[in-house]
Amino acid sequence: MRFFYAHPSSDPPSIILEDRERLRILLAERGAGCPVQITLGRKDFDSNFRGDWAGWAENVVSRVHSVTRRPVYDVIIVPGQRCGRATAQVVSAALKVGRPVFLWDREHSLKRVRAVATVDSDD
Repeated sequence: MRFFYAHPSSDPPSIILEDRERLRILLAERGAGCPVQITLGRKDFDSNFRGDWAGWAENVVSRVHSVTRRPVYDVIIVPGQRCGRATAQVVSAALKVGRPVFLWDREHSLKRVRAVATVDSDD
């Protein structure tokens, strides 16, 4: 399975990489041998951002593999209940098309996300 890890952009690279490894182990344990591929939000942003935040968020969810035509990401994972506007846009777009989104506590818990609530419309 292919996962998009929507980490905070403010996290230092060392923390993001540590989180990705812990998440990979957790997902591998729960996936019954299914291969796990985790793409960091920062990597996707660096490769695919074209100057439009809303467009990038939609692209994360709508992008398909050029040969298989399968979605690039099967699941979106966010590490916390609070997130920035771009991550909220990714989550909203995923929920709109029925793509699974999970909240990860950065330990052992994964909970299904069903909705996004705006607390600060400027962030």
